[in-house]
Amino acid sequence: MKKSNLLLIVTFAVLLGITLMYLLPSSERESTYSIENIAVKFDSASIKKIEIKKNEAGKSVTLENIDGKWKLTSPVNALADNAAVEKILGGAGKFKIANLISSKPEKQQQFQVDSTGTELTLTDKSGKATKLIIGKNGPTYVESYVRLPKSNDVYLAEGFESWSINKEVKDWRDKMIYKTERDSVQEISIQWNIPTDAKKKSTPEQFILSKNNAQWSLNGDSIDNDKVNSMLSYLSNFRTDDFIDSTVVLPEILLSLQLKTKNASANTEEATMLLYPHPSDSTKYWVKNSSDNQLYQITKWMAQNIMKKRSDFIEEKKK
Repeated sequence: MKKSNLLLIVTFAVLLGITLMYLLPSSERESTYSIENIAVKFDSASIKKIEIKKNEAGKSVTLENIDGKWKLTSPVNALADNAAVEKILGGAGKFKIANLISSKPEKQQQFQVDSTGTELTLTDKSGKATKLIIGKNGPTYVESYVRLPKSNDVYLAEGFESWSINKEVKDWRDKMIYKTERDSVQEISIQWNIPTDAKKKSTPEQFILSKNNAQWSLNGDSIDNDKVNSMLSYLSNFRTDDFIDSTVVLPEILLSLQLKTKNASANTEEATMLLYPHPSDSTKYWVKNSSDNQLYQITKWMAQNIMKKRSDFIEEKKK
């Protein structure tokens, strides 16, 4: 091909591109500024407040770092789940805009960055607040579509995943009912069917599991260590499925579990778990830890792993 013909083709292509740019309506053109000019950066160590607003009921929360601890301050006052908060902070530290996807307002719904998106506001210790509309996940699990609230531009960005932001309120809360090192437990007192009415005559089943030189015994009789350790694997990392924040009338206590542990200083510590049958749902139980006033709700499966009777550890002698 002659150089003169090649030059004509290149010139025609350039002129065609310029012509099309000016013929297209302004809403059809992409923004002319570079992605480098979109100054959205976060110092994750400086973030002190996280606000997540979702039109969908039950998914809007405010989390704040208060005296070094992350807490929910809306819609409830409670300790926050550190892993869930760290996921947001980690995403903020890695946040990076990759590509401009569209500047068309009508495309916002497609990428779920319209009213169906989630408004994420991160506020640092200086009081500077940065807002993003987080849409659906992108092509990879580390990407999502985002938009600045006062802009029509939709970007593909790395850092935040919609699944880590769009949680139920209960999933932002610390679900730990009780936690200790399994090997630190020295004694477990188990008492069933505790009457709340002193006039009622009842002989509840009661026994004590105690450990001496790594061997567990029940009321002095040696038992299989594995059976106790199986129970402790759940009890030492006792987590709830949900929280009961409303005022309820508690039924009679079904089971009391009192644990004695040795801390790092060899001092004895005690904790008591109280289990109640759910008044209207046989697949759930209510739990209270004596150290706080929160009422928790666990599944029947979880309850069955800690609600042990004497016969679960030692065979009854035949008469």
